[in-house]
Amino acid sequence: MPVLTAIQGEIAIALVTISLGIVMEKWYVSWWSVGANVASLIVALTTLDLDPYTILLLWVYVALGVLSAWKRIAGLYFLFGSKTHGSLMLALGCLEISEARTWLLNAAVSLRLPVKTTMEILLFGWAMFAIVVHIIGEIYNVKTRKDRFG
Repeated sequence: MPVLTAIQGEIAIALVTISLGIVMEKWYVSWWSVGANVASLIVALTTLDLDPYTILLLWVYVALGVLSAWKRIAGLYFLFGSKTHGSLMLALGCLEISEARTWLLNAAVSLRLPVKTTMEILLFGWAMFAIVVHIIGEIYNVKTRKDRFG
């Protein structure tokens, strides 16, 4: 008997990925993180039921991640770091929960954003989660620098 549903598992993995990004990717994103996060997204894409435009957008994102890792384009690594990737996975998980999807839609509408499609809701949720996660990461970095260097 499973302890978590598939959606709960996806959200739990997203939160673990975000936590690892905050703690481990303080100053840079490694090539290994890019590869692992892109592979994780490929697995997620095989399990999610999304509209074709959203799937296409995510496959373009995967292709960009593969290209950046393959050609070692370090300037693009930040797009595939654990904080950014975890935020995407969290947004994807929220799309699968009707109450969370409605919350994201209402948040976008309250900001007067013309969000209607699944892809627009995903991009909005991803951006909002990524902003919050990166702010938390910066606060953590400042705190750990003070603790370490005084």
